[in-house]
Amino acid sequence: MHKRRGIALLLAMCLALALCPIVPLAWAEGDPFADVWGRIDGSTATIPLVQAMRAHFLGADVGKVEHSTTPRAYERLCNADVDLILVTPPSPDDLAIAEEAGVELEIIPVTWEALVFLNNVQNPVESLTTGELRAIYAGQITNWREVGGSNAAILPFQREPRSGSQTLFLACLMGEEEPMKPAKEVLAGSMGGLIEEVAAYNSAPNALGYSVFYYVTRMYMSENIRVLAVDGILPSAQTIADGTYPLCTNYYAVLRKDTAPDDPARQLVAWLLSAEGQRVAAEAGYVPLAGGAPGEAEADAQERARTHMSSGTGGTEPRAYAFFYWLFDFDLDHSVAEEDIPEIPADVWAMADAWWAQASMELYGEEDYEDYEDENITASTALLSMWIAGNEDEEGSFPLRTIVIDIEQKRVLKLSDLFYDGVNYIDYINRHIVFSPEFRLHWDEKGVGYDSDDIGVFTGLPNDYPYFLFYSAHGIGFLYDDSTPFWRSDWTEEGPAYAYVPLNHWISPWGGCTVDIRYQDRLLPQGIIFPVPSFSVDDGHVPEAEARINAALADIAERHIAQADSWASNGGSVEVEVETAGHYVLVDFFFWAKGGRENQATGFLSKNIFDLHTGEWIDTEALFERWKDSPRAAFVSQESWPEALPGYRLAEGMYPASAFISEEMEVKLGFYFADAPEGRLWMKLPMSLIEEEAAGR
Repeated sequence: MHKRRGIALLLAMCLALALCPIVPLAWAEGDPFADVWGRIDGSTATIPLVQAMRAHFLGADVGKVEHSTTPRAYERLCNADVDLILVTPPSPDDLAIAEEAGVELEIIPVTWEALVFLNNVQNPVESLTTGELRAIYAGQITNWREVGGSNAAILPFQREPRSGSQTLFLACLMGEEEPMKPAKEVLAGSMGGLIEEVAAYNSAPNALGYSVFYYVTRMYMSENIRVLAVDGILPSAQTIADGTYPLCTNYYAVLRKDTAPDDPARQLVAWLLSAEGQRVAAEAGYVPLAGGAPGEAEADAQERARTHMSSGTGGTEPRAYAFFYWLFDFDLDHSVAEEDIPEIPADVWAMADAWWAQASMELYGEEDYEDYEDENITASTALLSMWIAGNEDEEGSFPLRTIVIDIEQKRVLKLSDLFYDGVNYIDYINRHIVFSPEFRLHWDEKGVGYDSDDIGVFTGLPNDYPYFLFYSAHGIGFLYDDSTPFWRSDWTEEGPAYAYVPLNHWISPWGGCTVDIRYQDRLLPQGIIFPVPSFSVDDGHVPEAEARINAALADIAERHIAQADSWASNGGSVEVEVETAGHYVLVDFFFWAKGGRENQATGFLSKNIFDLHTGEWIDTEALFERWKDSPRAAFVSQESWPEALPGYRLAEGMYPASAFISEEMEVKLGFYFADAPEGRLWMKLPMSLIEEEAAGR
């Protein structure tokens, strides 16, 4: 049985629904709610619900959905600016506004929801009781040690008054008890803002906050957030549906009570409460009201497990370094001569040929069978990937087939084979899709993708997702077509849309060092934005190296900012470029003169190379002086590229214009000379030599 806390007036309003019947509408041809969509408002967390309803009636092209947040939605309903709002329960202030406007509200539960509490994943506390939560927010428990955690002060974040989650917090948890007044620094202005604060409050694991279940698990996921169990029960679709989670509530459809029985807004609510409407809500990730099909909650839990739970099957040992190349674009890869690439064995090509024949027959039939082109292939010295797409079907989708072959073991790999045994790979994949720069999920974009009009709510890839390729030496590309629920755009001219996920060496036998980048923009007195980068290295597995690199980057940025008058007096823009190779990262700071990228760069402010294992800054000037005359250093001119010039020696006084790193058959440190007699000239040195010398070998 569901246990609920709440405002007595709300319960009375919900019970009064029996006296205000909703008369089902005989659906008209086309969209019966064409006049309603523009007159709906609501909370941030119900945007996907309206998207799903519109998609049901309008098809994929639903346009952009915007909500003005819970308190503003109640105001707009009372002012007759909208006819229907989908929200959490009203606060006492919302009810007072309605009473002052002479409006009686009709509040109708349409799905289940829950108030959930969050802490940082670095915090050892995974569960709190309702009594402990009330005591924390009343100021009676102030240290995590008192609830089984570390000796650290609790920073209990709250939302601003009248926000939907604050109203739920007061009604579901605090009841008659008054919470302590929050300090300004622990008062979040938005749900996303609260999650970000808890995820990274001064990089400390002592913050506590709350949100609603749907928002934190479907719309604004964070890799640094843990959803806490309450009274030993984790919130889930199952525990919310059966009422065992103690802080359950609802999303409500709210109408003005004088809305006519045949008004389309009221009819839309009637449809949402129907079996079909509840199915649409459930497919969008909401927890439907009781009365659904038997096993619905269990099926939802199983489906959710497919996007959150998995176990790798790729063994326990790392695989050999793999040089990646595009077969169809080999001439554009200026790092390795084609004859230096090991030939793919004939029996591996035979496997690829057999797969292609079967896939082509399935997609095109015998008469339209197609041979593959080089652009259908990505390859490395360890893996061979291929993809094929069929003709557009009646629903506008392009059916896909992909394959990844392990060249050494001569077997076809499934997604789990790319990860070490026991790794929860699908959680890693979905987090990286959500938090990559191109696929960032937050409520301003309301989904995932490049263009907010072409996106839907990201529900996560399942753990048996079949459409993937290797898109770099240490990364996977996941191909989408517009049958994918959260991607609604057509194909690009280059082929299907895809998301790239890097593989680090902690989770994958084929992984390398990975760097996730964030920027803090600094506005300089010259009117220029200076982006200061910071890294997360290997998904946080090397915190000491990460801290050293970030401290060094901050110092480098401060030096450039202090000298800005010398390079930015006429305006322009600063850019930062980051490139990894092996366990090294190159960070370039450079300045573009006013007028944009069409002008030449005023110059590199600095080029910096770091060792991602240790965090050490690499002194490239010293390495150049040490190795420039070594027979192990290879020199390549523009004409000889990629072949080395035999016996080449640098002229006296020649000095490189810049340094770089490259990932070839092995990782190399390079130097570029702009004024060599041969024209453009490069010096390359295997990093293994430098490492061996440093180790005393």
